[in-house]
Formats: sequence, C-alpha cells, structure tokens
Amino acid sequence: MRILRKAVKKLIRIKKTFPALTALLCGAIILSPFSTVSLTAASLNVPADESESSVNDLRTYPGSAEVSASAMHAYVQSVIDEITTGDMTDEQKLKACFDYCLSSMSYQRDTAPGEESLIEDYALEAFFTHKGNCYRYSAMFAYLAKELGFNASVHAGECSSTKGGMTPHSWVQIDYPDGHSLIYDGSFGDSAKGKKNYFGITEQQHSRKLVTLEIWQTIY
Repeated sequence: MRILRKAVKKLIRIKKTFPALTALLCGAIILSPFSTVSLTAASLNVPADESESSVNDLRTYPGSAEVSASAMHAYVQSVIDEITTGDMTDEQKLKACFDYCLSSMSYQRDTAPGEESLIEDYALEAFFTHKGNCYRYSAMFAYLAKELGFNASVHAGECSSTKGGMTPHSWVQIDYPDGHSLIYDGSFGDSAKGKKNYFGITEQQHSRKLVTLEIWQTIY
C-alpha cells in the first residue's frame, strides 16, 4: 500500500503536465495486472474524428493496462506539444525531442536481449519510469521522431566495447527523402554529457563501431 500511495502522489504531481499520460497511468498503476482496460477517446484526448473502434483496438503493456494505437499517438503528441513550440522547424523539434530523452532518462542496465515485438513496451517503460537501457532510449526517441513525421527506425545490433570485442546495442536511424541517413544515439548521448555529439551523425562519426543486426519499426 505504501508503494501504491507513492505512485498515486506522483501521478497527481504530473497530472497538469501530461494529461494524456495521466490517463494511461491511471490504468497502469491503479488497476491490477489481470484487469482489462478499455481506454476511451475522451479520457485520452484523442481527436473527435477518431472512431471508438480504433481507440479500443488495444495492445497489451505487460503487467498493466492495455494501450491502444490512438492512446499511444495521443500521449506521444502530448509530450511533443510540451517540449516544442509552433515556430520551431521540424529539425528543431527533433532536437528538442532528443534532448528530452537525454534529460528525462537515466541509464539502467538490463542484460536481457532486445526483442522487436517489445518496441512499444520499451517506449512505454521509458516514458513512464524515465530509466532504461539503450533499447528504451531508442524506442522512446523513435516514437517521438515518428510522430513528427520522420522515417525513424530502431537499429538493434552491436557496438565495439572498450573492453574489446562487441556488445549488444541499439540506436535510432532516420532515413531522409534525399537518400542519406543519420544516427541518433540516445544512451551514448546521455553518457557523453555534452562532450560528444550523438544527434544526427554518420556511422563514421560515432565513437564506436556499429553493426546492425535487425531493424525495428514502431508499431504505428
């Protein structure tokens, strides 16, 4: 009960900041893992022209509420609205989203192998808990970039290790209409603390050798 009370107090504090997140958290925190939650368009600030059937086409966030595509859209857009302004260019908005990932997240090691089927869960964990490994950083930024209209995907693979050999890693790649692609590495950007740029760089500009094994797409 003490943990639940702390969670509810935290929910109240962020209610005014992210109304859509509040709606999602009401399901994620207060309901039991065995509950099935039907999130409505009204409670999640989904535009009126979204059909109720679309809103209730739900996918499951493990151990919590079920989250629909419309709910996910609404929440990610609410984050973008909070951290950007209407006079920003798309590139400036993208940079604001990247900076948000770095400032709101703290790295938490997790040795479990990454799975493409969990990309939405990784993003939700990052948005909800503000901590996680490279897969969470990447999923979070990929959803924000995708919502802005960028052709973003999560690259899951390996990077060279300071101890020698290769180690599992993931990053985001954005493919631009003119054919060039750039890398956005949230976890490395966070650990660099501004000493090295990991926003919109080429593979050659990265401090480590990168090897892509899989390319993951955001679910919507």
